[in-house]
Amino acid sequence: MSLSKKKSDAEVINSTKDFKTKEINNTYFKDVDFPPNKKSLGYLPIKQIDTIRWKRPHELGSTNLVHDGISATDVCQGHLGNCWLISAIVCIAQYPSLIKRLFPGNVVNSSSAVQVRLFNTRLNKWTILNIDSSIPCKNTNGRFIPVFSRNPKSLVDRTRSFELWPLLLEKAFAKYVGNYGMLKGGYSSFAFTCMTGITDQRCFVLQTVSPEIWKRDRESDPRCSRPLWVIKKQQKPLSDFSVSPKSSLMFLQRDERGLLKKCTSRDVCSYMLGKRGFHEDLRNQSHSVPISSVSSNHVKGDPRLHGLSRRHAYSVLGTFRVHAYASRLCSSVFVRLRNPWGSKREWKGMFSDNWYGWDEMDPDISLSILESCGHIREPDGTFLMNWVDFVAAFTHIHTFEIGMDSIY
Repeated sequence: MSLSKKKSDAEVINSTKDFKTKEINNTYFKDVDFPPNKKSLGYLPIKQIDTIRWKRPHELGSTNLVHDGISATDVCQGHLGNCWLISAIVCIAQYPSLIKRLFPGNVVNSSSAVQVRLFNTRLNKWTILNIDSSIPCKNTNGRFIPVFSRNPKSLVDRTRSFELWPLLLEKAFAKYVGNYGMLKGGYSSFAFTCMTGITDQRCFVLQTVSPEIWKRDRESDPRCSRPLWVIKKQQKPLSDFSVSPKSSLMFLQRDERGLLKKCTSRDVCSYMLGKRGFHEDLRNQSHSVPISSVSSNHVKGDPRLHGLSRRHAYSVLGTFRVHAYASRLCSSVFVRLRNPWGSKREWKGMFSDNWYGWDEMDPDISLSILESCGHIREPDGTFLMNWVDFVAAFTHIHTFEIGMDSIY
């Protein structure tokens, strides 16, 4: 499904004619449908919620929707359990044109509404939400910091301007589902659909395997070629579901005999590398790229996590085959990921940023791996994993393909 660049494709909700706004001090406008108060915050397990203050962009030190370009590092998760949303936003931010289309007005002005374009899963069509520019913040060491999503640049350098688009996009999602509290917990597939309009998505689910069985299989089958994955895919029209990120749009696929469709890790790898022919219905889409978010339901303390958080979504920034690397125990395929928390909790296993093996490896090979994956070893929340460790650590891969004509 291709994204249209035409504004006529969108239904304008609260259009200029009937948009309920209220002038404050003859300068600012307030969205009375989503006002800056506790009702819009919803239920939040945040200490001292009464200390939250809504601030305008100029009070935060930035008035630019986009300051120095759109990138996956523009946003990190705040004090809200919406990793499913932030990880999806990070994935989409790799393609700036997709983010720009979500802001048809392309401007932040406190004296008027900010327009955000989202795909309405209930109406099954594009809609435009109008929001005001106020952002919930807390006073931290004499400076107001956004409570929820925030730009890492604003936390490092207080004098530096930063991008506002992540904060306003998250606010638009909050208005769409009801309030900020409703954003706690959800599926990345819901966010992907809202930001791209693409409903043809799937989720690869790893069948339950204990650490002991996994270790035994890892020793006997280093490349993990057993059919341990099942596939979920959307099978009902979106109109059957409420506007809620907690509503799963996917169901397990079965063959004509009613048996679960299974696939191997190699099959999943082929899909994420963008190879044609893995799914019958995708063979005609020769110019598309996969976009994915992953999570793990392994129990706490499972050795396969090795520094990763369970039930926490991570963004896949790319899947790469490094021909210069060959090993009996590992794959030549690497996955680059990002934790929506930013610099916290990176992978600590093989090929992690501080992995001792980098110093013992041939310098030319290590350089080839890093350059092929576009990775820099820094504590910024991004990290590399070999494919074998990746499919062992993560149990759910939410993914879809988007046409290149929609990206550029």
